[in-house]
Amino acid sequence: MNSIRNRIQPLAGRFALAALLLAPLGAPHAAETPGLMAARFKDPPMQYRSRPFYWLNGKLDSVALREQILAMRDQCGFGGFSPLPMRSTQPAYLSDAYFDQYRLMLEMAEKLGLKVIFYDDIDYPTGSAGGRLAAQHPDSMLKNLRKVEETITGPKSIERPVPKGRLMAAVAMETRTKHRTDLAGFIKDGNLRWDAPKGDWNAVRLDPLLRARSVGIQTDQLCRRQLRQTADGGGDLWGLPE
Repeated sequence: MNSIRNRIQPLAGRFALAALLLAPLGAPHAAETPGLMAARFKDPPMQYRSRPFYWLNGKLDSVALREQILAMRDQCGFGGFSPLPMRSTQPAYLSDAYFDQYRLMLEMAEKLGLKVIFYDDIDYPTGSAGGRLAAQHPDSMLKNLRKVEETITGPKSIERPVPKGRLMAAVAMETRTKHRTDLAGFIKDGNLRWDAPKGDWNAVRLDPLLRARSVGIQTDQLCRRQLRQTADGGGDLWGLPE
């Protein structure tokens, strides 16, 4: 963590989040004429230019990074960029080597007068800290219910696999009499085994599923967890409270 802080902190004053995300675009000049406004529209100052995502979808090479960032300004006319790491990014996201390349991008942007917008995660959606949040805080991940429904004509013996995890409900209802049978007691060793009596049965099972790449409601606590994971000590770097 200290090595990451030592590489990033010298630029923190110049690339603080507030400056990157909330920098004012500037007020129009009081003496602007329609002709001057048209000229500024045709060739806008840097603070008015686009700042697109910079897709880091491969191996980060120092020479290529310098060439591409220079091309953003001189060939594309951009006023900045937002580095967007992908799952194909190498070096691996949040590794020491990754932060070395990120520092290079910040230094190159400063040299060229470009603004950098900080993207706080890998790929989309944000909030997973590259999978670390799911590994360390599974309670924070988004969950949903999967409904498995089946029609059974009895008498008939059935055996169905049941996913691991907490079972929310398993019930069968005879469609004519509306008689219901709780099937939870017939689940053992990961399988549902039940001898359905005579009749037409509608069997329903509700399984909770964990969506490992998606977080639940973004609470303050969850945001702090995610930011700390994103920069492997980012809570300290950005002054987040415990």
